[in-house]
Amino acid sequence: MKIRHIAWRIRPIGWFLFVGGCVLLAVCFLSVAGLTHPMWIWQSQHLPEGEMIPRTEAVAAMREFQLKANWLFRKMIFLPTVAMFLGGLILGISTKKN
Repeated sequence: MKIRHIAWRIRPIGWFLFVGGCVLLAVCFLSVAGLTHPMWIWQSQHLPEGEMIPRTEAVAAMREFQLKANWLFRKMIFLPTVAMFLGGLILGISTKKN
């Protein structure tokens, strides 16, 4: 009886973590363009001078930008996904059994 009472009391925490994680994830996805655009500007300003650049330098610059962007996305989505996971786990454990 006491375990059910404790489990029922942590359900709001589970919902808060789950919904909060979903909201944070949506905010992260909406802010991706605003965060990657300055990265693109910086990367394009550090290319070699001139109209034509060698293919190897262009590929290296694109690869560097992609690695930076991937690292940024991984950092952005880690916390919301952990919050959603913990919220779902709490909700799953605290479900009321009939």
